[in-house]
Amino acid sequence: MNQALGIEAIRGAARQTGGELSAYALPAVGLQRILNRTASSYLLGYYPKNVSGDKYRNIKVRVARPGLSLSYRHGYFATPPVVDVRAATSKQRINATLQDGRVFPDIPFELHVTAVTGRVDIRLSIDPSAVQFVDRDGRKMATLEIAAVVGQSGKDSPDFKQDALDLSLDRAAFQRIKREKISYTTSIPVTGNPRNRDVKVVVYDYAADRVGSATGKIR
Repeated sequence: MNQALGIEAIRGAARQTGGELSAYALPAVGLQRILNRTASSYLLGYYPKNVSGDKYRNIKVRVARPGLSLSYRHGYFATPPVVDVRAATSKQRINATLQDGRVFPDIPFELHVTAVTGRVDIRLSIDPSAVQFVDRDGRKMATLEIAAVVGQSGKDSPDFKQDALDLSLDRAAFQRIKREKISYTTSIPVTGNPRNRDVKVVVYDYAADRVGSATGKIR
């Protein structure tokens, strides 16, 4: 049932953009459909009077000859949606690492976990040599995305928290963390007793496109 709904959704998207979906068909049948549809076609264009705005604009094409079937793009956005590349990339990297069973060592860090009823406390000591700092106005700048997941006993959805650790260090502070590492602490509210649950933490540096991860169990 879910597969059928997915196929229909893709078919609808194909029609709205002037295409066609060939599902559950032999490759030769799909190729023949492509040949048939591209054997005769017209390229139409126009300049809209109103070029501002970001709403979806519908397109309607009509022909005088009866009995024809038309395939064309049914609309467009006047202004393409703005995509936050950094946020999208960070989300993809973090989610992929959280779902991967391996440990990623590109940003080494020590993970310390303590817990009380209703809360899990997480402390990290991150190796600064794996973090890409930039010089800005005489300071060392870096941003790390940190995500932590506490597994739930008998539940499908874990407790999750994500933070951005912004670092803006003068020369003395930068030299100090090179000796003592970057410290980060956070707490995740949980339901019930968190003992014996798994914990996974991911640290992502967008500037270097580098990720580190560590796992542990609450004792």
